[in-house]
Amino acid sequence: MRTVDYFSNIGDGKIKCELCPHECILALDETGICNVRKNVDKKLIAENYSKLVSLATDPIEKKPLYHFYPSKRVLSVASYGCNFKCRWCQNWTISQGKPSTRHFSFEDLINYIEKNNLDMIAFTYSEPFMWYEYIKDFAQKIKNKKPNFKIILVTNGFIKEKPLRDIVDYIDAVNLDIKGMEENIYKKYIKGRLQPVLNSAKIFYENEVHIEITDLLVTDINDSESDVKKLARWIKNELSVDIPLHLSRYYPNYNMDNDPTPKNRVEKAYKTAKEILNYVYVGNIHIKSDYSNTFCPNCSSKIVDRSFFSAKKINLSDEGRCLKCGENIYIKT
Repeated sequence: MRTVDYFSNIGDGKIKCELCPHECILALDETGICNVRKNVDKKLIAENYSKLVSLATDPIEKKPLYHFYPSKRVLSVASYGCNFKCRWCQNWTISQGKPSTRHFSFEDLINYIEKNNLDMIAFTYSEPFMWYEYIKDFAQKIKNKKPNFKIILVTNGFIKEKPLRDIVDYIDAVNLDIKGMEENIYKKYIKGRLQPVLNSAKIFYENEVHIEITDLLVTDINDSESDVKKLARWIKNELSVDIPLHLSRYYPNYNMDNDPTPKNRVEKAYKTAKEILNYVYVGNIHIKSDYSNTFCPNCSSKIVDRSFFSAKKINLSDEGRCLKCGENIYIKT
């Protein structure tokens, strides 16, 4: 456990957490909505600090990140906890409860990285910002030792501006989950708010963090053509037409039993978004191989060919340009 970085004492033994927009007010021995930050003796403690749930090596495409060093392997690590309560949560066993853990200090993690000669890590599966202090302590240490080491977050982006700005310089890439563009979806199904997530996206982009966005298309909730069009237009207008958008098919899970997203809606969502953005992908479904490949937005040449979680660069220069027409591609290689 570790005392957290963002909280205030508000009297009568109560503490206000100031990491995320929930701003939970906790009496003695109470825990926040995230299930990890607890008022212990009038100090806010991160109970999951140094508690590891999962450690594995994955293809970078599995995050999913398609434009960040294609085909590279990445160390994926997670603790438990999340500040959202998504009714369709895909990783609910670790995000919504307290699974078995093992002690793994950030020094242990650095030793593991050096022993296995790894050069990038993804904090994923649960919500990484609920592991904020551990990630920040790790990031400061690893960047001093290995300045070119890459740190990735797979996140819901629901964090206040100050703590995000205090860590953003250590982050190299983000897959940001935007769960639709309607506040009522966040309120009814997620127990959160949309605007702080959009604010986080802008902060990542303004600070030159590589960003890709995932939208899980939940049947009859956020999978309509108008829903997808609204998200794609926001990405284009507020970030860039080059930001990759991953549209993922929903399957029943946790507390949601809607039917799986119809394949024709997923295909329609792809075509709708592709009319607005340069790079759109379909995940969690097998319908058409080209939906996972990267094409040059200028000459339409295939740039990267993908099959499942493997990727092969075809017409991509080391400088990230199309070998056919010279177009600059939004991709790190």
